[in-house]
Amino acid sequence: LTRGSDRIHVLREDHVDVQALTLGGGVAPLRIMGSPLTPLVQEDPFGADPGDVLAGHNTLKVSQAATTARRWDALLERGDVARASTILVCHGPPYGILDLVGGTSGTKAARRCGCEALADALA
Repeated sequence: LTRGSDRIHVLREDHVDVQALTLGGGVAPLRIMGSPLTPLVQEDPFGADPGDVLAGHNTLKVSQAATTARRWDALLERGDVARASTILVCHGPPYGILDLVGGTSGTKAARRCGCEALADALA
């Protein structure tokens, strides 16, 4: 993405538009959106539901789900699928998509760590 360019783009709940080379040798518009929202995946040693006490996004906690949803919605509104292909770069998956963690010790069940607000925003 930065080959032939002296600029590196850091995506912080923002987007950058680039011209991507196509297989046919032409170019096509591509919008890359990014977000620092990060699901916290931690184990609770006392057996509490991790979603109640430890899960969150970056500096946002599960109790601030409305704020998280507004942030995802604001970012995704910048998608321009009518004009360009769009890629979303983020630190964790939407809820239910490749988000299983744990379950390897034989005594603990795997659990989902994806972001419900992101899944809702993408739906």
